[in-house]
Amino acid sequence: RIIKQGDLIIKEGDEADAFYIIEKGTCVVKVKDAEFMSGGSSEHTNEEVEVDQLQAGKFFGELALINNKPRAASVYALTDASCAVLDVGAFERLLGPCVEIMKRNVSNYEDQLTKIFGKQLTIDDLRR
Repeated sequence: RIIKQGDLIIKEGDEADAFYIIEKGTCVVKVKDAEFMSGGSSEHTNEEVEVDQLQAGKFFGELALINNKPRAASVYALTDASCAVLDVGAFERLLGPCVEIMKRNVSNYEDQLTKIFGKQLTIDDLRR
């Protein structure tokens, strides 16, 4: 799939429909600046905050598929990009045996959230 710079690829809160592998370009991962991230302060804006940038060879969209929950983040094309896309059925057929390995990445994502927001957060916190 060819994606233009600035295009939304997946949206936080949406149901999972596919898994993406970046073939070319850079994508940016963003989450909403929710009240729990701002420590309940009045500075809470509900605007999106960048949490990661992904280059060719990286992937995204797996969390919602392996956890069967809504998307935990939005992903945009930072540059023109192309992605290999696996729908739910293809993801389960091809990567089903690897799901346990992918689940190990959840702790890495949660560590990134802690570094960014300065407090311990889980992926489920993003969905509240």
